[in-house]
Amino acid sequence: MFGVTGLVVLLLFLFRDVTSLRNVSLSVRPTPVQKGNKVELHCSYDLEKEPLYSVKWYRGTHEFYRYSPTDQPLQKIFQHDKFPQIVDTSLSNATQVVLREVQLNLTGNVTCEVTTDVKFITSMASNTLEVVDLPTGPPTIKTNLPQNKYQMGDLLEANCTAPPSSHVIGLTMHINNDPVGRPDMQQQIKMADPDGTISFLPVSLHLNASYFQNSQLVVTCTGIFKTLYRQTATIYIGMSNEPIPARVTSKSSNNQATVTVLTLLIYYYMLR
Repeated sequence: MFGVTGLVVLLLFLFRDVTSLRNVSLSVRPTPVQKGNKVELHCSYDLEKEPLYSVKWYRGTHEFYRYSPTDQPLQKIFQHDKFPQIVDTSLSNATQVVLREVQLNLTGNVTCEVTTDVKFITSMASNTLEVVDLPTGPPTIKTNLPQNKYQMGDLLEANCTAPPSSHVIGLTMHINNDPVGRPDMQQQIKMADPDGTISFLPVSLHLNASYFQNSQLVVTCTGIFKTLYRQTATIYIGMSNEPIPARVTSKSSNNQATVTVLTLLIYYYMLR
């Protein structure tokens, strides 16, 4: 019985130590972050009246920043070959780190490790830092014919292409506000130089009278990536004013020629 009591006392003691550091969590703002912008990493925790010994920050397994209120200086920066020094010490403290001009190679797991003083209890939290390089301009729309050369019944072949991007851009196309094309038709091309991905969506359809409003139709293409990128391209396709050439077949041509010859012969004999 004494052994059980001793075990309970030990567990209560350990539980008391563990609960002196609680609710450690890490948030990334914004996420994802555009290449070249700044990102804030927030580490929140509850020390429960325990003094803070240190907060260490890691990208992967590499420590890049440390805040120690009992040390001088309070902040320490650790260099790494894979990414340059981008910690903004004027905005970083015991609960956050601000990184400026972030690059794509920073994408990965980040961790904050909190340690209390005296009892030296440690707890950590992790999250994903995602850096993206998105286009600044809208998609482009190309058609198989000049935009004012279409006639009723023609085949419209349109292709919407997003500028190069580190991530796939979702594309949607509309004609007169009605969706056309299927999302599963979207394709991507991986570029080697410059590094990036080109997304494009092809659409093919025959034009009938329902597509033309006031002798024109409106084709739009919108590119989207989460909340960071949304741009739309628009083109206007008008009906050609040129007359449609008559369709002449060999059979009809022969019949017409026969009729013409007979008419001339009758007219010749009438004049004699």
